[in-house]
Amino acid sequence: MPWLGTILVAGGAALGRLVAVQLLPTAVLAVVVWVTVRASAFNDATKGLQWRDLFTNFQVDTGGVLLFIVILFALAALLQPFEIAAVRLLEGYWQGNPVGDAAANLFASRHRRRVRKAEKALQAGRELYVKQAREETSSGNGQDGEQNRPVNEQTNARCEAWRIEQRADRARKVRPKYPPGVNEVLPTMLGNVLRAAERRAGERYYLPTVETLARVCEHLSERLGAAYDAAVNALDAAAMMTISTAAAAVVSMAAFYDDPGLRWVPIALVVTSALSYRGAVVAAAQYGTFMDIAYDFHRFDLIKALHLDLPANTEEERTLGKELEKFWKASNAKEAQAVWKTEYWHYEENTRPGSSSHATNNEHPHSPGYL
Repeated sequence: MPWLGTILVAGGAALGRLVAVQLLPTAVLAVVVWVTVRASAFNDATKGLQWRDLFTNFQVDTGGVLLFIVILFALAALLQPFEIAAVRLLEGYWQGNPVGDAAANLFASRHRRRVRKAEKALQAGRELYVKQAREETSSGNGQDGEQNRPVNEQTNARCEAWRIEQRADRARKVRPKYPPGVNEVLPTMLGNVLRAAERRAGERYYLPTVETLARVCEHLSERLGAAYDAAVNALDAAAMMTISTAAAAVVSMAAFYDDPGLRWVPIALVVTSALSYRGAVVAAAQYGTFMDIAYDFHRFDLIKALHLDLPANTEEERTLGKELEKFWKASNAKEAQAVWKTEYWHYEENTRPGSSSHATNNEHPHSPGYL
């Protein structure tokens, strides 16, 4: 059936995100369920199944393949609304019930200890740097330095300094993966990497990332937008594959628990799930990088789109960002309207409204908007 390969390749190129994020993960789970049901693996009468037994009298016909594709697309469509919920589950947003709260606190405590350990190592590294600088200064002033200490003390001090520096180097790699506050730490590594990115990308420029990210992305260049979308798709695809293979592992474990020759199947699926999760963490870090770039290049495009004055310095940027945050986080229309008191600047015009200057679009005054 060469036509089938042609359809799949063309469909993959055309559908892109649908294939990677929804169809492939759904296909893994669907195939595992279909194979186990077809082989009667859940029936006690079929104990001791072997790999070859799963495909005995296996036949592929055009009608069966088309039916499987239709069912696969239907399942993908049904599961699509749950995609965000699935990713948030992997991020560690489990709160809302006593069991979820307890599990979230239990798993988050491990990450909080890791953060505190990293901060302690960084603090020790800073203190060591200050100490070494002080010793170098005192040695340069002719005072007794390290060379006047016994050899064994010098050796021990240098070994301890090396250990402190090594721990500080590791901490510099670990700490950026977590949000700034220890109380903001989530139960999973994926959630912490994403939350750290959210707290860094827009908030470096005093803009709330969650509220502004979609608005900023509307202004991305074609090249940057393609790279950003690829990072998002990679993250979502890895997350969905993690959940799909984990569910398939549970199904196969229930089906093959009494089949010694097939007990490796759930193990292989668990390993695949773990690797997919690791891939999701790596993709999340890459996604965070593109979030940073989006704000670096296009945060002023967002301000222009709102017809507000561009800030002239970081203090004006901070003031404008804080006021915009109040507006976007308003809980109702009246609260938002109370905040939104501003003087607009229509950039397509030659001069700023109310201004007597003749500044052009490229030479405009930089007074902040009034919110």
